[in-house]
Amino acid sequence: MPGQKWYLLCVAFGVAAVAAECVADQQAGAAAMAATRATAVDRADDVQSVVQRHLELCGVAGITGLVLAGLSVVNWAISLRRGEGGWESIPVLLIITYVLLFFLTV
Repeated sequence: MPGQKWYLLCVAFGVAAVAAECVADQQAGAAAMAATRATAVDRADDVQSVVQRHLELCGVAGITGLVLAGLSVVNWAISLRRGEGGWESIPVLLIITYVLLFFLTV
């Protein structure tokens, strides 16, 4: 596989983008749960900092996933242009998975 570096980078960035989006989804869910607990307990001051931290982590993970997905698409285009071998369905499935996870959060 020494002649497939762009293809392998594409797959690696795609897997990392999906993982980052999963982390963003988890952080968004944790923020929603913390906000729900804050309204139930009536301790909005203590929990608001926790919600804010989860939302900041969600934003960082979301932007990281977006950048990694973009790098994956760029490396896939380079791989196709150079005619590197490999199953072309793997990068497509990774990008589709990323997009579905992205719209799950939005």
